[in-house]
Amino acid sequence: MLAPRANHTATLISGGRVLITGGTSYASADGRYPDSSEAANLPTTAEIYDVATGTFSAAGEMSTGRLGHTATLLADGTVLVAGGVIDLDRLGGKGFDTASAEIYDPATGSFTVVGSMRFERNLHTATLLDDGRVLVTGGSYAGASAELFDPQARTFSSTGSMKSVRSAHTATKLPNGSILVAGGALGGECIEEPVSACQPVASMEAYDPVTGAFEPIGFMSAARWAHTATLLDSGELLFAGGEGESSAELYP
Repeated sequence: MLAPRANHTATLISGGRVLITGGTSYASADGRYPDSSEAANLPTTAEIYDVATGTFSAAGEMSTGRLGHTATLLADGTVLVAGGVIDLDRLGGKGFDTASAEIYDPATGSFTVVGSMRFERNLHTATLLDDGRVLVTGGSYAGASAELFDPQARTFSSTGSMKSVRSAHTATKLPNGSILVAGGALGGECIEEPVSACQPVASMEAYDPVTGAFEPIGFMSAARWAHTATLLDSGELLFAGGEGESSAELYP
């Protein structure tokens, strides 16, 4: 890549290309977040990987450097970049998360600032719905809150709250259009504290885009946070890993 990055995003866009945004070249001992003792290095640059040539090229600059943010491909081919940590001294008590958001347009190669989220968030999720809106859930310090991004108005609005506080969780669109939210950490400051303070959960809930409500749907076999959830061709979800967890399971 053109710059060293960790805690960045990589989003598949048109033409089989990949948009890479944010991150930092400095990491803490556990590799999750920057060490506040290091010099700040939070690039605003973005780049694109071209699968045809196998090369990376510059892709404009964001309004602010970010890590722990989300980057979601929208129905029109643009990418919504939202939230994240925007100050590397956050772990030293001086940094902060952001509610800001911007959109990358592959046609112009530029970022445009849009309306901000209702809450500052990092370690949250942003999932494209069938109707083109984006469901944003949880994140450090954002509690159980959720909101929707409208790509036409380019603004965020409230929706139903989750049943549990969550950060570093997963939110996956199922074949029926609902969003399955699973796991995560209860501790809003768990990235700054020992892993034991994070309080991972095993609970799952589903978001109904029609009613705007979350409903509990059971539990995973293990409490997980910072795990993955992958939708298989069978319609099942594969949950794998998580902080200190090597197991995997299928849902349903």
